[in-house]
Amino acid sequence: MPTKSEDRISVRIDPELKRHVQDDLNAMGLDVTTFITMSFKELERTHTLPFTPTSLTPLEESLSDLHAGRITKAIPLEDYIKTISQEQEDEN
Repeated sequence: MPTKSEDRISVRIDPELKRHVQDDLNAMGLDVTTFITMSFKELERTHTLPFTPTSLTPLEESLSDLHAGRITKAIPLEDYIKTISQEQEDEN
């Protein structure tokens, strides 16, 4: 049975970002190659990005979600601050 020829793509990426993305993909049962292939196929099919790029800060994005009615559950400010603090610690 003949096999398709395949091209290789080489990219430079922050090692920590790569690790975080691999962890997320693994939790979904995917690997990086499958994710990239899925993204390419979606772009080919729709001629649009499979996500919406944004230059908003997390606060601006949250405010946008709030104003658009996309926030369905609020958490206490103290819990939010703990979450943000933990995320910052995890990044360092």
